[in-house]
Amino acid sequence: MEMETEAIEVTSMDLYSLDYNDTTQPATMAAGPNFNLAEVILWGCLSCFIFLTNTTMLLIIAISKRMWMPTSLILCSMFISSIIYSILYILPQQILRYYFPVTWICSIFSLFEIAFIMCLNLHLFAISFEKYSAVVSPLKYRLYSSRYKHYLIILLVIWLIAVFISILPIAISGSIDVQRCSLPPLQIVYFIIYLALVTLFLYFLPLMILLVTSVKVGLVFKCGRGLRYYRSKSLSLTRFKRYYRDYRNNLYLLCIYVVFVLPYIIALLHQSIIASQQYWGMTISQIDPSLHVFILRMIALFYVALNPLIMSYYNVTLKLALLDFLGKTPMRPIFWGKMHDLNLVREMSVQNSSQRERTTTTTAIVIAETDMKDLTNSKSVSQTSQRK
Repeated sequence: MEMETEAIEVTSMDLYSLDYNDTTQPATMAAGPNFNLAEVILWGCLSCFIFLTNTTMLLIIAISKRMWMPTSLILCSMFISSIIYSILYILPQQILRYYFPVTWICSIFSLFEIAFIMCLNLHLFAISFEKYSAVVSPLKYRLYSSRYKHYLIILLVIWLIAVFISILPIAISGSIDVQRCSLPPLQIVYFIIYLALVTLFLYFLPLMILLVTSVKVGLVFKCGRGLRYYRSKSLSLTRFKRYYRDYRNNLYLLCIYVVFVLPYIIALLHQSIIASQQYWGMTISQIDPSLHVFILRMIALFYVALNPLIMSYYNVTLKLALLDFLGKTPMRPIFWGKMHDLNLVREMSVQNSSQRERTTTTTAIVIAETDMKDLTNSKSVSQTSQRK
């Protein structure tokens, strides 16, 4: 009877950080017996790597005129969220806590990780769904893809959702337990419902939508109906193939994201089930999830550092901007991406041919103007001689 009325306490570090260190110790933890130099070095390198890659790509977008378009706002927002995550979460929670009291830091950012994962997922979903709309409704896509207001509204919704799922447990709890640097006790039933709803609606549901839409686009393109359909909408087949290629590349990006992050999400749910064993009065699993959850967490966070590099591999425009930043000749493909990137060579050849046409046209105009001047001068000379 006592177990039915007992509320199981789950701290925020148990819920979201999933760290295998003891979370019941006071927040004034300094370098001592629990100090792990290898862990500090690992988290420090990961934080620096995330900051370096995302900052570099953000600067490339800022200085490259190729990327000055409304669609780049989603990439900028995603890179900025990764930079904020590396500075405001990894360093305070995993490195700086060994050296001085960080009660206020982990009290504020204790729920930051789950919000960031869902924020990253929504950014990738927005990018993929944008490419899907370009294939399905190309004319509407060309209309709103040039409007900054449209993308600003999308980003505002994404960030509001991330903030909402971060502060909701704190708002329900009402206060913060500053002694253990964690949230006050929550009933495990509420926690499981909250975690399941967040994971379902912000992780699995977007993935299922993209899976259905990808099958639809693949069937339309494979059955040969694309040419007739898009010609009826005054869209060239070349533009349609480019839209389809961009959508396919973004699906590759999404698959890579799922491979890196999905095991960590499953481990998160697994640990919540293990934490509820005492509440339900039964033993579900005897496996301690601490170590393998930590490993899966590191793999998921390593994706955050690789994400800008993967984006530059599959995004042709971002790849060209990166080549311009590195000072490489576009007509001489380097190791970045495929050695014979047909998309890159095709775009460069089109640019070079158009440049040659402009040069030829300019030369012809100059020659014609020179001939006209010579003809006018010869006529004036002949008229003068006749008068004499």
